Amino acid sequence: MHKIIILLGLLMVGCVTVTEKNNKLNNKPNIVATIPPVQFLVDAIADSTVNTYTLLGETTSPETFDITTEGMKYIANSNVIFSVGLIDFELSLEGKLTALAPKSQYIKLADVTDPIVGTCNHDNHSDHTNHVHAHGVDPHVWLSLANMESMAELVAAVLIDKLPEHKSLYTSNLNKLLSQIKSLDSIALNQLKTKGAFAIVHPSLNYFARDYDLEQVAIEQDGKEPSAAALKGLLDELRAKGCEIIFYSRQNPMTVANHIAAEIDAQTVEYDPVQYQWLEGMQAIINTISTSETK
Repeated sequence: MHKIIILLGLLMVGCVTVTEKNNKLNNKPNIVATIPPVQFLVDAIADSTVNTYTLLGETTSPETFDITTEGMKYIANSNVIFSVGLIDFELSLEGKLTALAPKSQYIKLADVTDPIVGTCNHDNHSDHTNHVHAHGVDPHVWLSLANMESMAELVAAVLIDKLPEHKSLYTSNLNKLLSQIKSLDSIALNQLKTKGAFAIVHPSLNYFARDYDLEQVAIEQDGKEPSAAALKGLLDELRAKGCEIIFYSRQNPMTVANHIAAEIDAQTVEYDPVQYQWLEGMQAIINTISTSETK
């Protein structure tokens, strides 16, 4: 068996969390992002004209996240809060966010995306409770180049409205980012056109699969690993569809991915759905699928 583990979760280098003291000293607006990919958008467009803070750390699973005291302080001093608007922890915190920062503008970026509606339930392994996403919408909208284009445009529009003196900079940075996304999209369209199915432990690449006419075969169902009875059928399905790749999140155990990979002679691939270096992460996903063998 050939087993390849590709680390997509890069350590955040350019993403700097400023201190409350610095917030007071530099007199810049404070922007809160709920997850690192959203902070990536803000930083790419705003450059150094604002202070940014992410609620969710890169090594923290969205399924087990709880807000910290530091996070509450940044929320209370924020001017804008950018949220995906669909993730369980965002939904549970929405009332607290607006209460802590009643004058802050609260933006749901998913409002400008094309959502996939269906069942997307999660079992919280820490307390064994089940969480259902709002209206059954898959929350992973940022794992799509097309969706992130729309989200970037909304971020830019909000920032320009708040800081019109930086309109030229924000417009230029937005155009640069959109150009990078479109270029990556062209690469994906070319490299993935002959590819079919891939497996994934937690089904977070629905949007990516839709964009490039791929099939995502989920190992988890409703946030749970397959039962012994269901495993044989899953293995037969993965073999029949020629799945050479099994993605697993760096925030979750890889045990089930390793077990299934050993059974079907597949590659296990680690990726980070909430990494700050979003462009690099999407490029790595494209490269992984495009270089897999097609049975």
